[in-house]
Amino acid sequence: MNKNVQDFVIETIQSIASKIPGISIRYAYDIQTNFHIVEVSPESIRRGSEEYMEMEYNLCNEFQEKFPEEDLLVSDPDKINNMENLIFEI
Repeated sequence: MNKNVQDFVIETIQSIASKIPGISIRYAYDIQTNFHIVEVSPESIRRGSEEYMEMEYNLCNEFQEKFPEEDLLVSDPDKINNMENLIFEI
């Protein structure tokens, strides 16, 4: 796994969490699918806050620009997400 990708995701998550009170974010890397997974809760913020939604959109766009060979999934907490390799939680 690319350390630069991991650093970018963690820094961005920390920035988002510092601006959005009450948000919970978990970041893991699924080795089997090679996906970076970011789970965001509660759903009322994830899909109810214009400010958050804009930051998520920017995260996805920047991620794709900087790391076109990598994959990122941003979702609500879901049991189908493999969060075994948890890297960061805030």
